[in-house]
Amino acid sequence: MSGTPTAAGGYGFTVAVADSEQPPSVANASFSISINAALQITNTSLPNGNPGVSYNATTLAATGGFTPYSWTITQGALPNGLTLNATSGVISGTPTGAGTSSFTVQVSDSETPAATATTGLSIVINPPPARSAALYTADGGIVFRAGLQIGSDGSLTLLPSSPELALAGSSQFAASPTLPLLFTLGPTLDSLLINPDYSLASYSSAPLPGGSNVPYQPPSVDPTGSNLYLPGTINGSGATGITIFPGNGSFEPLGTVVTPNPPNGRMVFTPDATLAFIPTCSQSDQGSILSFSRSSSGILTPAATYSGAGCGLVAMAVSSDGKYLATNVPVAKRWAEHGLYQFPGFHVGLQFVVSEPFKKVVYFKPLLKPLLFLQPLESALNRSHCCPASAISLSFLILWHSGAETALQCSQALFNV
Repeated sequence: MSGTPTAAGGYGFTVAVADSEQPPSVANASFSISINAALQITNTSLPNGNPGVSYNATTLAATGGFTPYSWTITQGALPNGLTLNATSGVISGTPTGAGTSSFTVQVSDSETPAATATTGLSIVINPPPARSAALYTADGGIVFRAGLQIGSDGSLTLLPSSPELALAGSSQFAASPTLPLLFTLGPTLDSLLINPDYSLASYSSAPLPGGSNVPYQPPSVDPTGSNLYLPGTINGSGATGITIFPGNGSFEPLGTVVTPNPPNGRMVFTPDATLAFIPTCSQSDQGSILSFSRSSSGILTPAATYSGAGCGLVAMAVSSDGKYLATNVPVAKRWAEHGLYQFPGFHVGLQFVVSEPFKKVVYFKPLLKPLLFLQPLESALNRSHCCPASAISLSFLILWHSGAETALQCSQALFNV
């Protein structure tokens, strides 16, 4: 039996054989032949990617021939940072540079000799948009969601790409400082890709580690862009702490840190990303600030606990030199290791922290959204037309924030320290 099949399918037939005797002896047997479809690759295009952002793993697929298949690149190459699994046909990894990579992929089946099929494909790794070019806002995911173009003069105009549609349902989000990604917290933990036109596209999603009906605090990304930190419930048993993810959108948990009490706000970092701080609150309304050392791999190690904070402490900020931590409510005593003092009772409703040797000021107003104003004292006074620094022992520039109004005031006081 020989020839070349022209159509796939199953074919049954009966064969009879007769010998040369007279009369002949005859024997019959039934057979079937399956003709598999010709081997071919079904992928016609592949998803684009972005430098430093985990590539959405894509599986090459084929039909026909005899499984299992094996895959290889016969011409060209994948983008740097991506690999092809020869057995599964999965392309994965993290691209390291922008550009278009064209290549020829070949699949072989398991027949002897093997049948093969090839096709040409390409992957585009888009350059990220320019940094600090757009501002994304959300107010509880309801009142004001917008994408705003930032002009060179600081002016804001609505982006025509309408990125606010992608923010629907997200009340908290964190931007990567190094990658074109926004991480959003809603019923799930999601990442949004910032396209070159500053529109937002859904990129990856993961269930929340403790389920969607337990509390979480806003996520944050460390200054290096390497890791995403989600404070709140860390597992199905209700334990609280911080879940650590890669900062590239892959959402494969790297580890967790258990905290004695539930986190009460967003985690903040020193500029070099070696220290991290988070407020917590116990069931008995006792607040504290936890300090962690952070390794280059993103793992957190408990370092210290400051127990002089209240449960109203939900927002913190670290100064640009990494030496001072500002909070939205007063702390109860001096932080000797950081050189911070608190002077209660200077003004009704106003609390403030002053750094040694009284060259910079940090201040906040309880129960209102905190504003951090940290700069050399003499420079601040000159710009605000307040009294000169030499005229008094200490001067404070205070940004009062209430509703839509922000006003600049100058106050003065004398202290014996």
